[in-house]
Amino acid sequence: MNRLLLILVILLPFPGRSQPEKYSMAHNNVVERIKSDLSVLASDSLQGRESGTAGEEKAYHYISDQFRKIRLAPAGNDSGSYLQPFPHAMPDYRNSAKRNHLSVDQKSFRYYYDFGATRFSADTSGEGPLFIPGASFYEDNRIAEGTSPASPVAGKVILLDLSEFRDLKNPSGLQHKLKAYLEQLFDGGSICILLWDSRGSLPRSLFDFSQPDPLQGPVTFITRATANELLQHSNATVSFSVHQPASKNTLFHNVVGKIDHHSKETIIIGAHYDHMGKGPGKSRKKSDTLTMYGADDNASGTAGMLELARYFMQSGDTSVNYIFVAFSGEEEGLLGSKFFCDHLPSGIGNVRFMVNFDMIGRLGCDGNEVTVLGKGSSPYWKNLYRQVDHPAFGIRAVWGAPAFSDHYPFLEKQVPVIYLTTGLHPQYHTSADRVDRINFTGLAELVSYSESLINRAKKEKKIPYREIPGITQFFSTLEMVIKEL
Repeated sequence: MNRLLLILVILLPFPGRSQPEKYSMAHNNVVERIKSDLSVLASDSLQGRESGTAGEEKAYHYISDQFRKIRLAPAGNDSGSYLQPFPHAMPDYRNSAKRNHLSVDQKSFRYYYDFGATRFSADTSGEGPLFIPGASFYEDNRIAEGTSPASPVAGKVILLDLSEFRDLKNPSGLQHKLKAYLEQLFDGGSICILLWDSRGSLPRSLFDFSQPDPLQGPVTFITRATANELLQHSNATVSFSVHQPASKNTLFHNVVGKIDHHSKETIIIGAHYDHMGKGPGKSRKKSDTLTMYGADDNASGTAGMLELARYFMQSGDTSVNYIFVAFSGEEEGLLGSKFFCDHLPSGIGNVRFMVNFDMIGRLGCDGNEVTVLGKGSSPYWKNLYRQVDHPAFGIRAVWGAPAFSDHYPFLEKQVPVIYLTTGLHPQYHTSADRVDRINFTGLAELVSYSESLINRAKKEKKIPYREIPGITQFFSTLEMVIKEL
């Protein structure tokens, strides 16, 4: 090898050893990158990113590719993959439409679109007169009182309005209380219970009832439109057939990357990337389904997490390690974050705190404020929020951190959390949560604020954990918003 060739070989980069791409952190460039990431994740081709579907697979491949371009080290498992798969038993609904039936006076309703079996319903069929309780029925039989409503329900199909129960406004212990009450109704002779929510004040996800111990009778959850039709048929004969779908094992996938500075301290930054897939359309045709794009929930948080990864990869500070996680299965019950917390990557040392992004793309929809939850999870946070400037928006720091996003499993592991959100809006969990509604400038400002927040927090020698209640005053805010949906 001659000297000139030797010099060229030394100067040329070897394959696979190129330096990370240098990203411009100018505001316009940040906005464009966030917009690009979010537009892909909330596109038609990803079909709403429901966990375990082809749409979610496209999403986790995209996130993995971005991690690779950023040059994060794979941390999904010990074999060098970004993916952290975990099993989950999913209901197989392929034959459920044929096996589940609900009708009144020869009028049939559609399974999934008009009604669905709750997960602790018994499998059975039958028919009986419809019983529509009056106000006194609810007044005399509140869940907390535990009184038996036996006499008026024997042999009846009960149309039970959950909004009439004050106890259900607080989700603490809700499933246990409601299940016990439904058992009383079956003990009193009811042959089927139809649950509905007349006021829309309760999140429907609270009634998925994914419990393995079934009730003695059939229980369905029906839509408000279905209930309004049934209300016109008091004492009419209701025919029903309720069958639980069989479960099939499938794999969900977290996506995990890290910046390893061989420190004994690690900061975790996460956001869930899954959403709700396809939902029913407005017509009664089975083919009429709408994509639940989830642009704000939570393509926005995932795009923000990716941008923070780019920033910290080239920030130059090596005092801590960083782990970036895109969680799967959040909409199914925080499955991905729970699995991750139980299977942390090896060699990360002490987790100083966790930052969670969930719905950060609609600055201005709930006032020009960013809500930061989990203030009480460390006594240090109170001073931190005062020390970091946020000229683009106001900060509403909330003491607690409710159990409906991916920060919560970390709290259960006694890890301090910072949970940022721009709030709920009428498009939440609808097909109208689209890219064109995102405030990209505001999202970029929130990411910039998060960078400053994390940089300031990591300078502390210790950030102690402090226990906080899981359900806080924020739930009342959630309830008020849902009432408007």
